[in-house]
Amino acid sequence: MANDDVLPTPLLDSESHALLQSITEEGGYAYARMTTRAALGDTRAAEAAREMAWEQLHSGPWNSVLPVWRDAYSMACLHVAKWCYVNGEYKEVIRVLDMGLIMGGSVLRKDLEDGIVKAMERVRVSDESNESKNSVLMRRNAVDLMENTCGFMHNGPMCIDSLSNVLSVLMIYLSARRLQECSPSDWTSCSDGLKSEQIVDRKVRQILPKNSLSCKIVGKRSALSLEEFMCDYFLPGSPVLLSDSMTHWPATTKWNDLNYLKRVAGYRTVPVEVMYIFNHLLAEIFLSLQILINTTFF
Repeated sequence: MANDDVLPTPLLDSESHALLQSITEEGGYAYARMTTRAALGDTRAAEAAREMAWEQLHSGPWNSVLPVWRDAYSMACLHVAKWCYVNGEYKEVIRVLDMGLIMGGSVLRKDLEDGIVKAMERVRVSDESNESKNSVLMRRNAVDLMENTCGFMHNGPMCIDSLSNVLSVLMIYLSARRLQECSPSDWTSCSDGLKSEQIVDRKVRQILPKNSLSCKIVGKRSALSLEEFMCDYFLPGSPVLLSDSMTHWPATTKWNDLNYLKRVAGYRTVPVEVMYIFNHLLAEIFLSLQILINTTFF
């Protein structure tokens, strides 16, 4: 088997014995047996070990769970991910390792992070190949339909249904191309028609303490450096309205593009707090970022 077909886990390989010994000392004999079988290629044993560790994580309040069981969950996630990777299930690899990062310990964190990077690269290559094939197929279908319709026009009067089909295909194709080519500013707008800077100014004024603006003149500075802010405003205790302090951040443009977020991190798993009532969290679920964006913004 080629090295690129295997998910490397150097930390797991070096720390496995010590971790299993610690887990056994805490009564995790069944977990240790399942993990040993998982290391030999038993995928069912890997899933069973992950379930055992998951149950231990939910045996009580989070701060009462022994840290070794968090590392045990990370270890089981790595074993499951290794076999998913061998089978080409790269999206499942990302999901499993993300759960290990969210719920697991710190000992094997580097293996989890490196595994996600490797699996995401495989997903990216696969998605680009699929997009290229879909684009070619879409163009081919549109051309075929146009040729069929044009042939019908030469042989007799064109019916309304045929023309409608042609226009529908062309509109779908052009819309897809336009969505791929347009910038975030073309489709993102403020609901009240105000510019983003005006909205920021309005919100800043709303959260300032009452009468704070009447005590002295409040200046407004653009792209203020940290040194200037400390010397001119923070140490003297003078208020100031800051603007354009984050315009150099790539996230200000990239993160406005939901398609960009789905492309670079759509398969990553994120915890979502469903509802709060009287400051109590009712539920927390785990979703892929792509599903979260699709259900929230579309």
